[in-house]
Amino acid sequence: GVDGAIVKMNEMLLKLGQDEQKVIQQETGRPQLTEEQKTEKFEETVIAENPREEKQKLDDDKERIFYTEILELILKKKDLSGARKVYEAYIAQTNKEDEKVNASAFYHRLRFNVGETDALDQLRAISSSSKLSDPHFMIALCYRDYKQYAEAAKEYIIASECTDSQAKKVEYTCDAARELAKATQYEKAHSLIRTLMGQSNLFLEEQSALYQCL
Repeated sequence: GVDGAIVKMNEMLLKLGQDEQKVIQQETGRPQLTEEQKTEKFEETVIAENPREEKQKLDDDKERIFYTEILELILKKKDLSGARKVYEAYIAQTNKEDEKVNASAFYHRLRFNVGETDALDQLRAISSSSKLSDPHFMIALCYRDYKQYAEAAKEYIIASECTDSQAKKVEYTCDAARELAKATQYEKAHSLIRTLMGQSNLFLEEQSALYQCL
């Protein structure tokens, strides 16, 4: 019948493709590359032509893919086993220590979000061995979820002290002030804002953000 003819034709095409690969391999003396090997070879070629810029682009792409995939697996699919494999593979292939810390903090924050309470201990361990702001920011979010506002504020303040970005300092300070206000520590909240507003190197939008917190 027609279905049988289609199946037979597909089998013939598949065999022709396999035979063609064998001929190419015999003629060149080299095995055909898998799609993954082709991708790796392409990356190596691109990096060799423009090492610094292209390496950074590839790293940025891998970071975006990792964060998107982890969000999808944990928050939408609740696939913690799959997320762990993706996380471990990403950490293994990432050479930048700061990125390993930030990726780990993000991963454990998402785990906490779906009820994995040991994730908070993991975040504390990461923050104790790092001077980066992200782990403290993630811990602050966990405390905020628990409605432990004063504890959240402490972590936001530490995060603001750990970053060199003025915009981040303003963001974390405003976050800390909001949590202190929820904990009815109004004077401390205002003091935080006033102290930062006293600095002369703030941009207009940063000053505006601080005013809105008062």
